[in-house]
Amino acid sequence: MTIRTHAARYAAALLALTGAGTLSSTALNAQTAQPLPTATQTDPKTLGLMQGFPPPPDKTIRFIDGS
Repeated sequence: MTIRTHAARYAAALLALTGAGTLSSTALNAQTAQPLPTATQTDPKTLGLMQGFPPPPDKTIRFIDGS
């Protein structure tokens, strides 16, 4: 009796994961890819980030707050 219960749970979990994977891959394929920015567009010197000492508050990059 225990084997059938575990087998049924395993089958249900496998079916659920397969369905979730299919749905997420379909949703990802439906999105259009955004063009990547060029090196010049993301250059910290061009953007004026972290220039001077101390850098201005609006141009400071912090890891803690995700800015």
